[in-house]
Amino acid sequence: MTKSLALAICVCLAALPVRSTSGACKSVEANSAETTERLTSVARTLIAHAPGDRNIAVRTESQIVLAEGRAAVGPAETGGALAAKQAAVAVAMRNAVEKVVGVYVAANSLTKNYQLLKDEILTRADGFVVLKEIVRTEREGNIVRVVIRAEVSTRPLAERLKALRLTRAFRVFVQTPDSVSAAEVAGSFTDAGFPVVENKADADVIVRVSPRFTTTAKTPLKTAAGEMTMHSVRADVKLTATRAETGETIATFAANDTAAHIALASAQTESATGALTSILPLLTNAVLTLPAQVSEPVEIVVSGITGASDAAALAEAMNIAVPGVQKMTRRNYANGRAVYEADILAAATPLLSRALETAPALKRYRLRVTKESRSRVVVVSEQ
Repeated sequence: MTKSLALAICVCLAALPVRSTSGACKSVEANSAETTERLTSVARTLIAHAPGDRNIAVRTESQIVLAEGRAAVGPAETGGALAAKQAAVAVAMRNAVEKVVGVYVAANSLTKNYQLLKDEILTRADGFVVLKEIVRTEREGNIVRVVIRAEVSTRPLAERLKALRLTRAFRVFVQTPDSVSAAEVAGSFTDAGFPVVENKADADVIVRVSPRFTTTAKTPLKTAAGEMTMHSVRADVKLTATRAETGETIATFAANDTAAHIALASAQTESATGALTSILPLLTNAVLTLPAQVSEPVEIVVSGITGASDAAALAEAMNIAVPGVQKMTRRNYANGRAVYEADILAAATPLLSRALETAPALKRYRLRVTKESRSRVVVVSEQ
């Protein structure tokens, strides 16, 4: 049953005569309050059980990362190289989870609470990560080294970190027009554990509700109390969260719903509330999985590369070895010069040059930084 059909049935019911015990046909007699409540109640019931349209953006709840793991080869009776490879994969999967943990936990909290993270998160990494691919397996003397591509489920990880009080409690400011209940939106975030503030200047996250109302039908009703109009209203609601500090859009969701009421304002409020019911959980989840640290792009220019395959291998190695790297992309390679674009957590950017020169995974490239700024680092490979 569509909602327009539901409303039509409601109107027909209101217009039907009622047969008395004597068999005579007579009009409905009721006072104004009873009539309004009865019609509104029927409309609400029929419309509530009719499917409304939904246009809901689905936000990803996982992150693909590259990670490295190493393990020593034991004696043949304990599995030898095969057992070492399995152990290295397990280490790599823990490292993948730890890499994502670094996004949600501030650096100082990460250091202070590392033992708690190790006991509650890293030793239970299987619950948060799925192995997608073993990219590479290498034997370095008595050590097996693997590089894996893993998918880390961000929502359960963020929820567990929040339960341990390790994530940042983002302060939320809710901005709504008069036709939408701010209390309902605020309540959704309060229930999820976020403090809701009254002053926009105090907020970390700003949530905006933008409704657009369309009156789809005005149905005249004749009652004992007089003539009335049943308003059928469609609300198209957009729900957006942005970072207060940067203006960056965190997530945007949209949905629509329909409601009917004798009072136009009530029909608008009810239709907007119905639409919000669908998308509020999605937005609270988006804020729940919001990184505690902001990332920023850094261009890395490396000269002295011996070939395109070497340039690709260096990108992979930097992705694994450099702290705070969320993504490493090779933009181009020509004449021994490779240009990369790295998305790095802001707190880790000052550590970039040192990591390039000293990280064990980059040792064979013998990288030397010749020039650096916050947005660009120039490097020479002396391999």
